[in-house]
Amino acid sequence: MATASLSSTALFFVATNEATFAAAREGSGVSKYISQYGWVGQYYGGNYEVNQVFAGFDLSSLPANAQITAAKLTLTIAESFGTTVVEVRQHDFANNSINAFVAGSQLASKPMLGGTVVNNGFIGTVAIDLTGLTRDGLAKFVLASTSQRTGTAPTGDTTTRVTAAKLDITYAASPEIITTTGSGSWVVPAGVTAITVECWGGGGGGVAGNAGGGGAYARKDTITVTPGASLPYSVGVGAPGTGGAAGVTGGDTWFGNTVSTSSPVLAKGGSMWFVTQPNPTYGRADQSIGDVRFNGGGGATSGFNGGGSSATKSGAGRAGGSGFSDYTGGSANGGGAGGGNVSPGASNVEGGGGGGGNPSTGPGGAGGAPSGGGGAPGNNVGTLGGRGQIRISWASSTTPAPDRRAPRSFFWF
Repeated sequence: MATASLSSTALFFVATNEATFAAAREGSGVSKYISQYGWVGQYYGGNYEVNQVFAGFDLSSLPANAQITAAKLTLTIAESFGTTVVEVRQHDFANNSINAFVAGSQLASKPMLGGTVVNNGFIGTVAIDLTGLTRDGLAKFVLASTSQRTGTAPTGDTTTRVTAAKLDITYAASPEIITTTGSGSWVVPAGVTAITVECWGGGGGGVAGNAGGGGAYARKDTITVTPGASLPYSVGVGAPGTGGAAGVTGGDTWFGNTVSTSSPVLAKGGSMWFVTQPNPTYGRADQSIGDVRFNGGGGATSGFNGGGSSATKSGAGRAGGSGFSDYTGGSANGGGAGGGNVSPGASNVEGGGGGGGNPSTGPGGAGGAPSGGGGAPGNNVGTLGGRGQIRISWASSTTPAPDRRAPRSFFWF
């Protein structure tokens, strides 16, 4: 999630003036003011004047797939007469045009987002929680009174002068996923102060009739960060399935420090029985770091069986088939399926399946990404484990700038 703070104060309002409230609320006798402030409500001074305020905010700075979870419109009030019940409704108005005015009988057809009551003599700010706002590139609102919608003529002045408007939005953006193996750095977006980080260790490789184990999963729920900071990370490689410990052990994945064991989150890579015996072949949760940790799935230790699956956020990985007849790789819990005979494990963003074993000659199926273990090969050729992965997510709060496509301010009445 990301945060940015963008605010401004561009407003205009439209006024009508008629002998009857019924005519004024419908837009008869409309004229307009365009300025850096706006009146909302109505008053009687020989004729009825009805005022509506219009505010536009450009949301193009939000990610295209942002999901708005909360929105708050803050109004700065300079004057208020009587008690004004203000409704905020979505309205795709024409900028700085008398055509922006919404007839009172049509207000109910505009989606209602929120409202507030401004009492007589109030000066200050009011915050209105908005519901139902979506990220569509532009947020445009009409501020009108309940009296305008219901047609109830005021018995006195009920109007409020708004001099500024600010829109605060909280949204969930799709998380950023890092899949390129090796070391790098991630720059904290503007305004971001807290992130959640998930890591998957690299999958173990298969060699000499033995399958690789799946990588571990680890998650740190909250890491406090500073906007603009550069945070180091490393994404573990999938083991190539060559001889020796380095050739069959998947790389560890970590985030937040140049030293893996000093990082706030670390997921261990999977390995193979020849290297880990008498310990398990999977990436181990007890050697990982984070608030949530799960073991990878174990790779078979003999019989040309399947590799273990990756661990996932839903739980530990699953082991590959056992015995001399089940060559399937383990399926990840909520992730990729294990491969059948010689077939690779399925890749899935939540965790890769283990590769299938090879009861004949040649390599087994590669582990799915991320973190699936390679299936056991039929001879001393290597089978690849799946690479690791990092997923970074954050909640975003931003104040978009108002729509500035209007001409310079002026008024007429």
